[in-house]
Amino acid sequence: MPAPSAKPDVHIGKVVKPQGIKGELKVLLAHKPVEPYLELKEVFLELDAFTTPHQIEQIRPLDTQAVGLKLRGVDDRNAAERLRNQAVRVHGSQLPRPEPGQLYCHELEGLLAVDDATGTEIGTIIQVLEMPGQDVLEVAAQGAKVLIPLAEPFIVGLDKQAGVLHLRLPEGLLDVYLGGPGA
Repeated sequence: MPAPSAKPDVHIGKVVKPQGIKGELKVLLAHKPVEPYLELKEVFLELDAFTTPHQIEQIRPLDTQAVGLKLRGVDDRNAAERLRNQAVRVHGSQLPRPEPGQLYCHELEGLLAVDDATGTEIGTIIQVLEMPGQDVLEVAAQGAKVLIPLAEPFIVGLDKQAGVLHLRLPEGLLDVYLGGPGA
């Protein structure tokens, strides 16, 4: 467990509203599924650059992307209402290890995206956006933001040690964002 003063490094969701009258919160998670989050013992709520640790009394799934979160000391609807819209963060070390060959979306942030078909560096992955149809990589490339589908046909491989995600992009995708031949 990291030192209490360490800043939590993983954004996992946002408090969207009170859930019931006994202080439970509905938290919309940034990524599915909910199961990796059900063993958490502590979360950090963040609002306007202030981060506050909270011990979890209970956490339960509400649907495929939301959990009910009961925090110690938040015992009624009014107290829960004051936490509305706060970001929920954890220390990455609190999350269970992913299965071999898998990783959490936050682990892609900061990696270099490379197009293996052309051998070119695309740019640095800023974040993974969860969209209704599929997740999308937001990549900082040549002063622009490029959106790349995070779909199996486009992923060649991941070199965690080198910090590189190898991709095979659809023809013309970069041209749309960077003003290439077909733009």
